[in-house]
Amino acid sequence: MYEPCSRLSNTCAGAVGLTVLVSSKKVKVLYFAGAKDAVGTAEEELVIPEEVTSVPEFLDLLISRHPELENAMQTSVLAVNMEYVEKDGTLIEGETSHKVQIKDGDEVAIIPPISGG
Repeated sequence: MYEPCSRLSNTCAGAVGLTVLVSSKKVKVLYFAGAKDAVGTAEEELVIPEEVTSVPEFLDLLISRHPELENAMQTSVLAVNMEYVEKDGTLIEGETSHKVQIKDGDEVAIIPPISGG
């Protein structure tokens, strides 16, 4: 049975030894606190398909690569290029708002709540 290629993972079911050429971009991901613990690293550079442009698409891809991150994401704050954004991609900025797009070379930070005393 034929299964189409996944646009989020750049893989094709049953395509052993087949290289799929898809336009891609690099995104640096920074993990803090519980997200860092869940993933096991403070940062990584991901190569993602060019078609992944919205923050929700990026988060879906990130969780598909790191399922252990899903719980931490429920309470985490996100920043794209050091600007806080909602999980729907809306920039958190004063009275104006717009949707942030994920571009080649962007930096995405996953910042869970931090407690201490």
